[in-house]
Amino acid sequence: MNLILSIKPEYANRIFDKTKQVEFRKTIFTKQVDNVYVYSTAPDKKIIGYFKIRKIVKDTPACLWKKYKTVAGISEKKFFKYFENTMQGYAMEIAIPQRFTAPIDGTALKQNFKPPQSFTYVKRELQTIKNRIVMKSTLERDKLLKEIYPNTPNKVIAVKLGMSLASVSKRAYVLGLKKAPNYRNPGCFQKGNIPSNKGKKMLPETYAKLKKTMFKKGLKPHNTKPIKSKRTSKDGYIEIKVAEPNIWDFKHRIVWRKHYGEIPKGANIQFKDKNPQNCNIDNLYLIFRSEQMLNNSIQRYPPELRKAIRLLSKLNKKINKNDEKNKHRSAK
Repeated sequence: MNLILSIKPEYANRIFDKTKQVEFRKTIFTKQVDNVYVYSTAPDKKIIGYFKIRKIVKDTPACLWKKYKTVAGISEKKFFKYFENTMQGYAMEIAIPQRFTAPIDGTALKQNFKPPQSFTYVKRELQTIKNRIVMKSTLERDKLLKEIYPNTPNKVIAVKLGMSLASVSKRAYVLGLKKAPNYRNPGCFQKGNIPSNKGKKMLPETYAKLKKTMFKKGLKPHNTKPIKSKRTSKDGYIEIKVAEPNIWDFKHRIVWRKHYGEIPKGANIQFKDKNPQNCNIDNLYLIFRSEQMLNNSIQRYPPELRKAIRLLSKLNKKINKNDEKNKHRSAK
């Protein structure tokens, strides 16, 4: 079941601008509702869009205002005037508001259509009408978008077509549209333009005002960390600052190099106890990425088979290493 709700144009437009996220009522409907179609009253006299209801809250006007005043889309004075001499009210939380590109005339439903004083139930045929009109409007919108997109800023297009900036970009991508080769965003500094202050020195009085807060040559930012400072990365690894201006290295790699020298290319330093904070040399081990990949890919096998695969991998590495040594010897 769907619903047509009569709303003044001022507030109806705020729903689709998303500055009004709650619709207040003194009385509420009792049937289960799928879509709420917004009938914008005079002078529009059109069904301009629809929304879904997240939930309905029943409370006193004072409590409703306290809870929803930031998204009410109505002034406090008008709110309490509406609920004057009313002990309780209802707040419909609006979800997924969709404005029709082409508003629907009420006569599309039936010849003797009369706008509801507050609300009225409607059957499913309204959805069919809406789909037909939106489909036609989409084709018209795409036609206009193709005409104006190459040489018009997206902000202007968004306002003209009633779309968001993201929707304009997405639709243009779907349609394969691109800006013209000679298009330049008016907000960007054009190539070849000369800044108005080029070659001019700062006025003495301006320099005197700014001198106190100017960053002096040789000074460092207040948050500069000295060499050997420590920090923890987002993954939990300890990092140490090793050089200026801002060069950091992992502590576990520094500890390994200190004991065993440079880390071979393609190798990682891992933690035996899986704790990246424990950088004791006894807790570290070196493993090549190829072996890591093998370890990760054999987890689905039984323990005995996994052990055999690892041993076979190590044996193959030793055989390859000996083959390389033999090649070097024979070459000599």
